Amino acid sequence: MNNCINDILCGKYALVGIKDFINCPHPESVLFVNDIPGITLKSAAAIANDEQRTGFNLLNEKIVLANKMIFHRFSHIISGHFDFNSFIEAREIKNFKTNIISPATLERGLSIRRWQSEVVKLYIESLYIRVQESGIVTVNIIDGDITTPYSVSLLANVTNEVEIRYKANSEHILITFDQTNFTTFDCNLNSSTGCRSCIKSNKHNIKIKGWDGTKETEGCFGMGVLANVQCFEEPIICQLLPRMSFMIWYQAGINILEEHIASGRINAVVTFTKDQAKNTLEMLKYELAAEEKQFSNSITKFLKNTTGECFACNGIKTNYVIP
Repeated sequence: MNNCINDILCGKYALVGIKDFINCPHPESVLFVNDIPGITLKSAAAIANDEQRTGFNLLNEKIVLANKMIFHRFSHIISGHFDFNSFIEAREIKNFKTNIISPATLERGLSIRRWQSEVVKLYIESLYIRVQESGIVTVNIIDGDITTPYSVSLLANVTNEVEIRYKANSEHILITFDQTNFTTFDCNLNSSTGCRSCIKSNKHNIKIKGWDGTKETEGCFGMGVLANVQCFEEPIICQLLPRMSFMIWYQAGINILEEHIASGRINAVVTFTKDQAKNTLEMLKYELAAEEKQFSNSITKFLKNTTGECFACNGIKTNYVIP
């Protein structure tokens, strides 16, 4: 569900769609944009320009735009109640010792865990690798069922910094490389720099251990890391999607009717229905403002109860005025 935004924008999942053109697991939950008075495939075809070509393309384009607009507006709506704590905690390990670990035909490195949460992600900024031999290695990030390889060129007897910028899906990941031909330097995993608790209410920490190929250990096998735990808005939006569907529906209708009113095409549909389109547009704007107010009120309790590590109450009261 955490990839819901991409799924919606790519057409794999729909909250708002076009009647008779929906192919999804639960079509009964979809709101159809052509249920809005005055919006039909025929009228959309009369409005469509040379780039849109068809009524279907116009409607679909405006639905995608509506999704983007409402997702973007989410930050503005919640800012009336909460401050978003995007950065929760960080740890940096690169304090390599002088003692070394002999080569072995094993994939060794680090095991990194975060606490269980539906709204935070483990983010790997950089890796630090220190070996006695120069060469090229493939560093693997094992994230659940997904392994992501990085080809890295290493210099001997220096700390090689490798920018990764990897956002993990799992709570637990392994970062390893084949150490058959590499003598590695050890390090102290219990000593790190960075913010161990970046917000006062945080009672968690990132757990970093060595990985000897089969189990966790206290040795780092030549690998350090700059890792942090961040809050991302997408998982929160995905949890709130059912509450946002009518906002997206109204916004899609607004986008379509604004296109209708601005259309320079000359035909009976465009010419003789603009007044009706203007009236419906004003109605949809009113309904959207009312829906946003209801949404703003309803998510306050939700965010307090379920996403406290990412949001802090800012004490601001926001008033939504419905014209």
